[in-house]
Amino acid sequence: MFSTVLPPLVDYPNHLARMHLLAAGGDAFYSVHWTVLPNLAEDLIVPPLGQVMPLDIAAKLFLVTIFALMAGGVIWLNRVAIGVWQIWPLLGFLLLYNRILLWGFLNYLIGVGVALCGTALWLSLERRRWWLRLASSMLVAMACFFSHVAAFGFYALAIIGVELLPAAARVRSPDRHCRTAVCRSGGALAWRAGRCAGGDD
Repeated sequence: MFSTVLPPLVDYPNHLARMHLLAAGGDAFYSVHWTVLPNLAEDLIVPPLGQVMPLDIAAKLFLVTIFALMAGGVIWLNRVAIGVWQIWPLLGFLLLYNRILLWGFLNYLIGVGVALCGTALWLSLERRRWWLRLASSMLVAMACFFSHVAAFGFYALAIIGVELLPAAARVRSPDRHCRTAVCRSGGALAWRAGRCAGGDD
């Protein structure tokens, strides 16, 4: 990553030019206008780092962060889901250098890394208080949204996926009321969590 001037990504020079404009606050041809929309991860991270270090180093650190979140998210998610450390998640390192990276979809990739870590966090907080789980999930969802809207969808599908089977099992269980499953699934989707405070977590 640091052995080349420009990493071999298709539109990396365009990314770097945009970071330069944002760090400078615009120029005679471009002005900076912020608004609430997705696809802002690099814009929010790299220019502030560029104030304390060379901008090209800050941009490369952003790439390293993408790799760290994606690989770390896979390892952490496997640990939480299986319950033990395994060597198999290390195979995820083989997939870090991929076609999406080569095309330069950096905000999407960092959003996927955040979503993987957020899913692991969701599972690790399963036995904690519902409001703590909900608050952390909302923060992760917001980070995914501002990274890339597709990463936000990826995170939502991941949470639905991990909660679907437990909810179905509780519905089929004869000694559980259906409301428990509704509360669990509703907590995963965030809009029913407040009503589940008095139920089975």
